[in-house]
Amino acid sequence: MTEQCQKTAASDGSCFTSEKKHFSERCDDWGEDTRKLTQAYDGEPVRIRCPLFEDYLKHNYSTAHSAGLTLMWYWTGKGKDLEEPINIRLPDNRISKDKDILWFRPVLLNDTGNYTCMLRNTTFCLKIAFPLEVLKKDPDSCVSIDKAAEAVTFPLEENRSLTCPDTEGYYQSDVTPIVNWYMEVIRVHHLLSLGHLQSSGTVFQDFKDSG
Repeated sequence: MTEQCQKTAASDGSCFTSEKKHFSERCDDWGEDTRKLTQAYDGEPVRIRCPLFEDYLKHNYSTAHSAGLTLMWYWTGKGKDLEEPINIRLPDNRISKDKDILWFRPVLLNDTGNYTCMLRNTTFCLKIAFPLEVLKKDPDSCVSIDKAAEAVTFPLEENRSLTCPDTEGYYQSDVTPIVNWYMEVIRVHHLLSLGHLQSSGTVFQDFKDSG
């Protein structure tokens, strides 16, 4: 293991090497991961996370950053072929970057497209693309029939908890959000009643800051 590698070694003994050598500008392209499709509603906040650190690398973002690698974001708009850098310096800060996450506050219909995150330095380059689909809600509805619902199965006559998923980062850490639940687009006031636990259907939720 080289001296530089020893400085940036991960817990599993592997490392990102940053030795000064002359390499070509080629980048290992892992294509498009359609499993990472994110669907969001026009006008609402949403975040997308670079999947490289979840499924493709043994290293997390902090280890890669400490080793001198930079994460860059690009996108290809729907129906377009040209891949462009993402402008995170818009006057209203609508799009921002936080480590391996790209935030849209809010996301808009024309943000639909394929997003590419690229991790690189002078000797290493790896990238992967994944889709973001922005939807309009159906008329007089808080949802769209085109948005896939997350199925949760509960055995009958058993006590189970139904939690609001993927809410991290959508409100400040010192704020307790107010969560409203909906079943088939109808507000549910007593979700944990026996009748609802023994019924099947689609449940939606929204939340807002309590402070």
